[in-house]
Amino acid sequence: MMCVQAPEDKKKYESRLHWLLKQLPNEPGPPVGVHIRWKHGGASFGSVADLRVNPKIADIDRPGALPKCFEIVTKTDMGKKFSGTKNFIDILEAAVPQFYDHVARHIRAWQPGPLSGPVEGAETLTDAVANLPDPKKVAQRIVRRGEVSGGRYSMFADGSIEVETRNGTRRFKDIRELVSYAEPPQ
Repeated sequence: MMCVQAPEDKKKYESRLHWLLKQLPNEPGPPVGVHIRWKHGGASFGSVADLRVNPKIADIDRPGALPKCFEIVTKTDMGKKFSGTKNFIDILEAAVPQFYDHVARHIRAWQPGPLSGPVEGAETLTDAVANLPDPKKVAQRIVRRGEVSGGRYSMFADGSIEVETRNGTRRFKDIRELVSYAEPPQ
């Protein structure tokens, strides 16, 4: 089993489910199912094959309800081999790589897209960047993009900022470095 967050930029159940289904291969393999965990509670289930034919089978009867995550599962037939520890371990050791090859390696975690456009109330690039939230120091992914005064900026999850102007691109380790660079010397 693996769990993946549903894409928050999709505003309909079918769109969120389609995002997941298009990542899963159509190749034959072990049957794969999807447990859908819903925002504000509730769960539903459908096999990938059935969901591709009719996505509504796992929808819950609650207007506006959206999935918060998908748990992707497959079944391994243990048969009578569950009788001993060694048999169980052997089957498990074969099932994990099979699940990875058939399912997990195809799934990409959802990442929020870059934000673009002018920032309200910002007159300069420094104003726009100063009003951004202070992100936690994590991986190098863009948490915000925008344009101000003929320039573009990208802010990364680790707090660094990249500014692109007609004169070229420059990277700053944090907002303080950007502000000290942007302010004229006194």
